[in-house]
Formats: sequence, C-alpha cells, structure tokens
Amino acid sequence: MNIDDLIDDGKYDLHWQMTRCERLIMVQILKSLTPSLAIEIGTHKGGSLQVIADYSDRVLSLDLDAELKNTLGSRFPNVEFISGDSRETLPAIIDDLNTKQQSPEFVLVDGDHSETGVRSDVNLILQIQPRQPMVILMHDSFNPNCRRGMLTAAWEACPFVQSVDIDFIPGLYAASSYDTAEAGSMWSGLGCAILTPQRRQGEVAVRQSQEKVFEAVERISVHRREPPLTSSPSLLPTWLNSLLPNKKLQAGD
Repeated sequence: MNIDDLIDDGKYDLHWQMTRCERLIMVQILKSLTPSLAIEIGTHKGGSLQVIADYSDRVLSLDLDAELKNTLGSRFPNVEFISGDSRETLPAIIDDLNTKQQSPEFVLVDGDHSETGVRSDVNLILQIQPRQPMVILMHDSFNPNCRRGMLTAAWEACPFVQSVDIDFIPGLYAASSYDTAEAGSMWSGLGCAILTPQRRQGEVAVRQSQEKVFEAVERISVHRREPPLTSSPSLLPTWLNSLLPNKKLQAGD
C-alpha cells in the first residue's frame, strides 16, 4: 500500500493532471451531486473525465482533439465527445440546453489555459440558465493567466451566480519541472462558483481566499512581471557604492 492508494481504489487509471486535494474534492462533489448532466471543457487524456463519467448519467466532453471519441468512446458510453474550439461549439450547446430547459449540475473548465480562453469559457457557461444548483470548477486557478481569466469573467452580469472563490482549492509552485509544468511555474488550484435558479440579491463577491499567497509566490516564479531587484545591472552597483564610498563602481563592473 502507498499514499496514492488512500485517494482511490485503483479504478481511475487514466493520466489525471490534478493534485491529491483536487482529486479528493472532485470525487466528493460528484458523489454528492450525482449529476444527471455534466460538462467538461478540456478532456486531454481523460483523467478527470473518468471520474465525472463515473458519477454522472450523461456527460458532454469538449476538446480540440477529434480522436478522443475513437480512443475513449468505448470506455465511456455515457459521454458525448464534441471536438473543436469551445468558443465555437459551446454556444450551440448552451442554446439547446436553454431551449429544452435543461442545465448541468456540474461543469469543469479546464481547456484553453490562456487568459482570454478561460474568460471565454466561463462567460459562455454563465449564459446557462440553471434549473437546479450548478457547481462550476475551474482548474489551474493558481496559474496567473488562468487566474486573470477567471477574475475578469462576467460574474456580476449573471444574476444566478451566488458565490465565487478563485482559491477554493489552493494551487502549487513547481520548484522543479514535472509532467507538463516547467520549473518555477504555478499550476493547479480549483476555483469554484455556485449558481442557483434563484436570482441573487445584491452584488456577487469574487473571493481570493489565498490572494496573498498567490502574490508572494508569483514574485519568485517564472510568471513574475518585474525582475528581482538584484538582477538590475544599474541598481546593484549603486547599493555597493553606498558601502564602498572610496571606490565608485560602474554598471557592469
């Protein structure tokens, strides 16, 4: 027995790019919701899909890869694989759901990891009119690009949004490279939003419960917006000059 055996019983064997905390919370949420319909944006190798499909009656899985239907279709008979850019495929899906007065109980946003891509996926999902409570999980909220996309989504414009926490599950700093993460990068983390059929009273608060942690880690990561102070060739000699007044150092010495 090893530590990973505490997470599941081994039936989830597909490559799953989530931390142990994220896996545990995904299973717990899906187990409590048992969705009649779930939507996943970003299938990759089927890691999260294997859990979503296990607890859901029907799943719509969206990804750019058109081969997923052939590679995973026989394993997940309750999943409809939809290939293409979600900005092109999602609008028709949402129109159809709203027309039929249907809505998912669970949505995972884990596709395009650019700021504009994440914002687009979230804003499209927010056009769904919920018929029952709906949980939206957004993966990689600790990544600065994904985080900005989540923070700038049109939460206030959707009257059914009740609460949002970008740091529902905190993310990780990759001290060394692993999987597809480069050394010094920030990934993982789950943002969460709750929608209900009832309209919200007042403004929605978009929480960042680990904002200070995110800001501190970003400053030492590959995502930092400004270089560290000591990397400036002009500032370092100035500091040294104050200690050595008899020797004037020039930039580059």
